[in-house]
Amino acid sequence: MGRKLFRILWLLPLVLCAQSAKEVLERSVRLFSGGDIRFRVEETIVRPGGEQKRTFVVARRERGDRKELLIRFTAPSTLRCTAILTKKSGEKAQTYVFFPSLGRVRIIPPSKENKEAVGLGISYARLHESGGKLLPLERVRQKGHELYRVTRLEDGGKSVYTLDADTLRLLRLDVYEKGRLVKEVVVDEVGEAAGRTLVLAWHIVDRKKRRELRFRVDPASVSTEVKAVWFARNRLRRCRF
Repeated sequence: MGRKLFRILWLLPLVLCAQSAKEVLERSVRLFSGGDIRFRVEETIVRPGGEQKRTFVVARRERGDRKELLIRFTAPSTLRCTAILTKKSGEKAQTYVFFPSLGRVRIIPPSKENKEAVGLGISYARLHESGGKLLPLERVRQKGHELYRVTRLEDGGKSVYTLDADTLRLLRLDVYEKGRLVKEVVVDEVGEAAGRTLVLAWHIVDRKKRRELRFRVDPASVSTEVKAVWFARNRLRRCRF
């Protein structure tokens, strides 16, 4: 009994830290991207051979522990109307993708959740922040700043989030595969729009595909008005913005 109690007491701080890591991530998401909101994003993909421009609309809706996210491309013409819809309730999540060229809605199976989401530089799983195992929260000091580091273990790799300890602002996300840094997501600008604090610009350095993806939110497009019908799976085929 004594040894068992000692083991429980020894593990208790680790359990508390693991919960804190989850709470820190959730609070950061709520601060900078939570609640009902919609906006337009301009994306530039930079490769050694040139640049490609794309635009898409993002809409998010929350009701309790139910969260819905819609991304619909408006340009170029080859991608127009392509849509990604994620629905999350508690820890359960499902992703749907509509490809106009196929004329049907595809369900992304769990085995494909770690695949990149339509050239956005992040996986389907990252869109709804599901999967993986969170390690205990770390607090570090770097160049005079107090930072939090949250590590999420995933199949064959890990994602390391770095946040400002005071504001909980996400500063960067580093993605590793088999111990190698393969992707860096860096927040470039945070600002106010429609009475909300938002990440307005960020970029992704993709080392494996030798490209950089740059994203910028149009502040004039930000609104907190969203409609429930936008997030209906059977309406994904309707190309409306």
